[in-house]
Amino acid sequence: MRMFTSTKDATRRGPSSGRPDAPRRKSDILAGILYFSSAAGLALYYQFWIGQLYPVWTDNLYIFALLLGAVLLAVASFRAFAARKFGDLVGFAGAVLAWRFFVLVEFSQYRHPAFFNAWILFNGTDDHAIGHAGLKVFAIVALLAATIHSLLRMTPEGWRFRDRIWPTLAVSILGVAIWYSTAVTPYRIPVNDLHDLSPTVIVLHVVKRGLRFHETSLKVYRSGDFILADDDRRLFVYGFRRYGSRGYLADDGMKILKNIKDSQDQLRGSSFSLYGPPRGWTADRWYVLFNPWTSRPHNIALSLTPGEIPALLEAAKTVPKQTRGSDAQRDVCLGFCYDPTF
Repeated sequence: MRMFTSTKDATRRGPSSGRPDAPRRKSDILAGILYFSSAAGLALYYQFWIGQLYPVWTDNLYIFALLLGAVLLAVASFRAFAARKFGDLVGFAGAVLAWRFFVLVEFSQYRHPAFFNAWILFNGTDDHAIGHAGLKVFAIVALLAATIHSLLRMTPEGWRFRDRIWPTLAVSILGVAIWYSTAVTPYRIPVNDLHDLSPTVIVLHVVKRGLRFHETSLKVYRSGDFILADDDRRLFVYGFRRYGSRGYLADDGMKILKNIKDSQDQLRGSSFSLYGPPRGWTADRWYVLFNPWTSRPHNIALSLTPGEIPALLEAAKTVPKQTRGSDAQRDVCLGFCYDPTF
């Protein structure tokens, strides 16, 4: 009969069989918090978003995997709090199941970012959708932290990072930064802001002075109808107002439009045909975009801008306007990747 219990044995057992040492007990509590936060995030995301779209979850294998992953993470959290064995393995299994759903709806569908990209929904005008996007971001961030921490805790005994929280936080922050940067660059907007009818030509004039921008964009349609908009915004600012109007080009404006369309081949062949936002402290740039949903913008320096492009913008400014108004714009990039050509 053993009369003494080693510290190592007491650490591996539950609280009823011995008192774990303080660092290990702290690690168990942190793991339990991470697993429970991830399970709660998945459950809330399903309750307030997925469950409303797909109330019969048994018909979708990926949603079933998401819910099963939430259950396993909840079980793992209780086992971690109680310092029971296999809690980390159960948590990792639950995270893998949940990731299958998010890989499908978040990371593999950037071709249709308005439906599947949580970050760009913050640029929309629907506060309800923005709230759901925030819930989705929380669920994915918590799931990422739970996945990393469960892997660390399954490493061999004595490994220096096994029971530390800072490696989990560091890797999670790096992962979120990569996810954010790939999701919002190049700039994307929610699909409900896209135009039903593609403009023939889009002209954008950007004047940058330090942290401030003045932008004027013109979208001209085949019929001669146009949308003229301008805004003043700054870097590091999430929201700003855009002022717009609608009108119809006069005969001289239609002639200018025809000349621009005829010269688009020369613009495409110029050395300034690659799109790039102004990076300097001061800049005066023109962007021209033909067939906007199938081609790239043409970035043209002010000194090389064909005269027809400013003339077209001036023609749109001078004709009488049919409607005028303003709307609120949002930019999750805080000005660093906003693209008014869309």
